Amino acid sequence: MGTSGCRAVLFGEDFSVREKAASSYPLLVRQPQWAEQEAGRVLSVTLRTIRQCLGKAAIPPHEVLAIGLSGVLYTVLAVDGQGRPLLPVIQWCDNRAGAQADRIEKAHREANLYQRTGCRNNSMYLPAKILWIKEELPLLFEKTYKFLSLKDYVAHYLAGGPYRTDFILASASGLFNIHELKWDPEACKIAGLAEGRLPEAVPPQALLGGIRREAAKAIGLLEGTPLFAGGGDGPLSNVGAGVIAPGQLNLSIGSGGILRMILDRPRLCPAQRTWCYVLKEDLWVLGGVNNGGMVLQWFWDSFWGRGLKGGRTRADRFRLLDQWAASVPAGAEGLIFLPYLTGERSPNWRREARASFVGIGSHHHRGHFARAVMEGLGFQMRRVFEAMEEIGGRAEEIRFTGGFVRSCLWRQIMCDILGREVMLPQATETSALGAAVMAGLGLGMISDLMAARERIQVAAVLRPREETGCQYRALYSLFRDLYQDAVRGWESLQQLALQGHTTEAKQGGAR
Repeated sequence: MGTSGCRAVLFGEDFSVREKAASSYPLLVRQPQWAEQEAGRVLSVTLRTIRQCLGKAAIPPHEVLAIGLSGVLYTVLAVDGQGRPLLPVIQWCDNRAGAQADRIEKAHREANLYQRTGCRNNSMYLPAKILWIKEELPLLFEKTYKFLSLKDYVAHYLAGGPYRTDFILASASGLFNIHELKWDPEACKIAGLAEGRLPEAVPPQALLGGIRREAAKAIGLLEGTPLFAGGGDGPLSNVGAGVIAPGQLNLSIGSGGILRMILDRPRLCPAQRTWCYVLKEDLWVLGGVNNGGMVLQWFWDSFWGRGLKGGRTRADRFRLLDQWAASVPAGAEGLIFLPYLTGERSPNWRREARASFVGIGSHHHRGHFARAVMEGLGFQMRRVFEAMEEIGGRAEEIRFTGGFVRSCLWRQIMCDILGREVMLPQATETSALGAAVMAGLGLGMISDLMAARERIQVAAVLRPREETGCQYRALYSLFRDLYQDAVRGWESLQQLALQGHTTEAKQGGAR
């Protein structure tokens, strides 16, 4: 279950893909800084997609050994005692809780939450989001029985029983102690809630129970089919890509852009530029997150998507964008893009940051803009990459995953910007494969994660091009300078945008 849609993938016992299906659901932006989804809509689409996958595979239900789940990180959903959603899902890219994050920073600077939770204070994480609910919707907050992730909500529908989450999602909340593997009392206190209002945290290979009769009927499986916890989509993508040993790094671009390095112990940055989450009981993930494919999607929708023939599917869009971007040289002939549509996360965590094209000239056409978007995202990912290697050590092996690898041009641009050799796993549905691997571990089909890595094949190896890499090194230096120049204006622009929205709302009320 991702930001913009879900995929159901049927794997064989050798972890090869037997069948898959995909569906989309909308991301709702009702106000500036908000990003939501209707939980019921996501659930119904997910159930339908599982059923479609099984229908296409045409296999007897009893041949399905288990289900593993993968879900987007940083979401929060308030449910009542009957499990009914009390408000829409607040998504990872929602920034409404900026004021709460600021107050937490000022009032609890000495609490050292980052040292215990691995998460710096930011509106992306749950302390600020839950505090926003408590302050802005106090009656709803009091009615809330549990605060869940989107994946936890779907899991509870499927298997029932007590509410549970997994170590990955829990440790990506800002409320979980990554050293003791339990909810952190001080972090919960700062968020204004008791630990009992959070689900129990279990390892990703833990059995949640058997599929309930109603759920089994909805998806076309047998009642009692084992459901395993799985985890957050990003770290599970590491597992599905075969990035499971210390020193290995995964760069993945889907809706977001994320880098994750495997560690054998927690490592934290004194400047809090990166995060550190739990993968399982003996492995941790060092990472940084930022904008990704959603920026390219915005570019398509806003400038070229409506009414343009030939771009109906995601594959069509990548093909057209590749064609346009490939028609111009590296550097887009002087056009640079700062890719901060929804603010900046790693490494500098500026939620007021905004996107901009710099250097627009009359000679620039859509190919220049498409290439500038790809390159701008690449430059930002390099900034995160450099910060991670400072903390976690040199990445001995790098693998690319996510939807962006379908673009031959974009993945080569990223390789050239990093200046390092990169492997492309044969598996494309790596988050789903990671969930399947965890289910296989829970079933006892494999003894450990290394046994799964042996079955994950590498499809191709990318090598940086020297001449292009030299150009990108110079452009990257300019990108960093332009970033520093832009910082001064971002906060003022944000205030102007919010004032305009407030004025419009007041005028609308007067009418």
